[in-house]
Amino acid sequence: SSETLTGTAKGFGGTVTVTVTREGDKITDVKVDAPNETAGIGDKAAAELPAKIVEANSTDVDVIAGATITSEAILYAVNNALDPETYPSTAENGEGTPADCRIGSLYGTGCGEYQPYRPWQR
Repeated sequence: SSETLTGTAKGFGGTVTVTVTREGDKITDVKVDAPNETAGIGDKAAAELPAKIVEANSTDVDVIAGATITSEAILYAVNNALDPETYPSTAENGEGTPADCRIGSLYGTGCGEYQPYRPWQR
């Protein structure tokens, strides 16, 4: 049986929302809604990353060149959908960096390393 989960993260232009479909530990579909990302750059990440995540069954994939912030937001939003306790959404505080360092940092603020979601490590 499949479950559909939603996650959010702070992107370059605003909130990035993902819808993740999972069957057991297998990610079967990822849809990205990133309306505020830069046309031709961030939307390229939104178009290309979901297939990579599904293929890898993980967010441990390469970011899309030139769209690092949007790519990392998409990956973090997927992590937030799959494991919200470990990856609380970064979208609510309206800043490009997490509200505190307890959740680690995507943006190199020295708070900690971004850890991809790997279901086989649970």
